[in-house]
Amino acid sequence: MSKFLRQLLVFTICFVLVNSVYLEIVKRVDWNFSKRIEALELANPDFELVVIGNSLPMDGIDTGFLDQHGIDAYNLSIGGASFKTSHIQLQQYLEICDKKPELVILGSSSYIGDFDSDRVLGIVEFTSKNGKRDFWNVPLLRFKGMFIEMVKKIVSPPHRNAVLVKGQLRFSRTTIDKTDLNLDEEFTFDAYHESSELAAISATCERHDIQLVVVEMPGFMYTRHRGTPEIMKLNSTGAILVDCNNVVFCTIFDPETDWIGNNHLNTFGARKFTQALISIIQDLGQTD
Repeated sequence: MSKFLRQLLVFTICFVLVNSVYLEIVKRVDWNFSKRIEALELANPDFELVVIGNSLPMDGIDTGFLDQHGIDAYNLSIGGASFKTSHIQLQQYLEICDKKPELVILGSSSYIGDFDSDRVLGIVEFTSKNGKRDFWNVPLLRFKGMFIEMVKKIVSPPHRNAVLVKGQLRFSRTTIDKTDLNLDEEFTFDAYHESSELAAISATCERHDIQLVVVEMPGFMYTRHRGTPEIMKLNSTGAILVDCNNVVFCTIFDPETDWIGNNHLNTFGARKFTQALISIIQDLGQTD
């Protein structure tokens, strides 16, 4: 064997080994990746309520608290998920459960928008049976951004102490909301009404006789709408849209204690929000 071929073989072995080790580390350490693996490995799940969406409901909807109040729930939400990604997750969940959930909550935010993005979150694509396989699926390249999160867990106690409970990320760090209310901001449902990806999620829920409730998640003061909580029928499938980011509803939050930062609820804020969400669910008559 020539010197070049030996060097190529050694490089290939090292490259594969390093990528394999890195992949195993991120699977265990990264919150998104570890909860994605946990969700895929659920054995015969029969939750009556399932949460989907991005990092806002991942942090902000306390499924463990729902469970304590007689609502068996699991949080599938994952940071950075588009509606298309959430739909894939929901479909994959429905494939592994014999008993379908009675209720699916999709947590979202109109100020983030981009509801019809074709982007599928890399973690979900990578771990799906028919996921695309190409050069960018090399873990060191595909998931290089996770390295920063791993460093944070080394140097930051709140990051180290954050835990996943029934899919919800419980994060106790506190950041004060120093933003101001924009009382000129008026909430419109147009972006939700016009979303083809949301329509696809609604159709899937209708096909499985599941009630879909889309929740406009609460955020910092500058994102809030004027007015009072509003519940409305979203489309012909029976999906319901609930605005939980208006100035009246958000009086339940303390700007000094309830936020991780960047519009994400911490453990304390999530408990308050979930308590209010229980009342909304019960008012809708979906759960005892």
